[in-house]
Amino acid sequence: MTVTAPPSGDGWETDPSRESLGGRAGRGGLYMVAAQAARFVLQVGSTVVLARLLTPADFGVVGMVVAVTALADQLKEAGLSAAVVQRRAVTLQQVNALFWINVVVGAGLCLALAATAPALARFYGEEAVLPVALALSAVFFVSGFGVQHQALLMRRMRFGSLAARDVSAYVAGSAAGVVAAVLGAGVWALVVLQLVQALVRTLSVWVSCDWRPGRPTLRAPGLRGFITFGVDVTAFSVLNYLARNADNVLIGRYLGAAALGLYGRAYTLTLLPVQQITHAIAPVAVSALSRLQADNARYVEAYVRLLRPTTYAGISLTLLLLVAAPDGVPVVLGQAWVGAVPIFQVLAVAALAQVMSATTGWLYASSGRTRAQLYWGLVTRPLIVMAFVLGLALGGTARDVGLAYACVTALLLVPSMAVATRGTPVPPFAWARAVAVPLLAAAVVAGGCAAVALALREWEPGDRLVVLVATWAALFVVLGAVQRGLRDAVRTVMRRGL
Repeated sequence: MTVTAPPSGDGWETDPSRESLGGRAGRGGLYMVAAQAARFVLQVGSTVVLARLLTPADFGVVGMVVAVTALADQLKEAGLSAAVVQRRAVTLQQVNALFWINVVVGAGLCLALAATAPALARFYGEEAVLPVALALSAVFFVSGFGVQHQALLMRRMRFGSLAARDVSAYVAGSAAGVVAAVLGAGVWALVVLQLVQALVRTLSVWVSCDWRPGRPTLRAPGLRGFITFGVDVTAFSVLNYLARNADNVLIGRYLGAAALGLYGRAYTLTLLPVQQITHAIAPVAVSALSRLQADNARYVEAYVRLLRPTTYAGISLTLLLLVAAPDGVPVVLGQAWVGAVPIFQVLAVAALAQVMSATTGWLYASSGRTRAQLYWGLVTRPLIVMAFVLGLALGGTARDVGLAYACVTALLLVPSMAVATRGTPVPPFAWARAVAVPLLAAAVVAGGCAAVALALREWEPGDRLVVLVATWAALFVVLGAVQRGLRDAVRTVMRRGL
């Protein structure tokens, strides 16, 4: 198959006009938020079901392997999908070469994980880690075939197709995992879940994208710029992973699989709102902002418009989880997971800071400042690892490790945002002004939920939890609808005061 560029260019350029870009971004945001909401429900639902069918030790064994596979996951794209989205012009020859590079990277990661599986099992002192690691290595080989198809869908801003792909993969993986658990597969139910997700995700992007690779090649004119961009993105991703997952390694090594299972469930469910919301908006944000690099005013406007709802939704959900944790964890997951409640609550502080700091990736990627992002990571990520070590050494529990992470994340928020906005059209502390009203509204929502929890303290936990969620939903909708009026009121008060 000969790959040639169509007469109109690369075939993936989008209309930069306000109407076209605004419409695509608006629809894309709705698609991705809806998909993430579906994923949230599926992930919570599958977690609830599997938590009742499996033991904390089962989750702990997979957590020991995921601590390594998550690192490989940062490498599988090699930053090349982000490069395709960010560049103003991309040729078919370049995409073809990038596709085969991703295939080679995926195959290499598969072999590397399989080769290190015995050493991983010896490190943890857990025999079950060996076969689980060998099985999960196949995920990377399968995923390598879908990286560029996904990047092209993002570049074309076909977020409806991306949303359908994600939901279908989660439905298939969750269903397969639950069926395997019901049949008594134990820890292998979690392995089946991940393998099916990867396979369905790759197949679905091939169906959604009409591009097909040509003959294998690792060369194309102008490929060096993509490689440089990808190396910077990948280096930061690896560095970020090593810092963010050092807690799992330390807890698994010194406190055991059961403690890691509790910590892992608390970490996942606490940060789930942040991940669901920021991951939903990120593809839309990077695609839209990348196309506005030459228009400073519209770039700032787009960033602020995306930042406000992301902050409001993420912080509101996190505060709900914080208030509802004492009732929610035992009711939803079962009494075996009560030990995760104190971990859950301290990690919520870290989640609050991450809601806003997660948007720094939009700025770095869309402006092409990936080298600056890497340098910032070299400064801050060692501080996070040091915090984990201190938490374990001084406290000696999984909760102390989570508390240390919460403290360092909160302290780094303002410096992280300041560095990310430098060199972009976004003025210093514009992000703080943009999120002032969403923060106030989220605090009101949380305050209402806390008041309800206090008033109903004599109720049964399950009944109280239902009322809490209903109260949150009502306040969330009302406060979300009136935020524009709140912003206008705040501006008026400030102007009169000044």
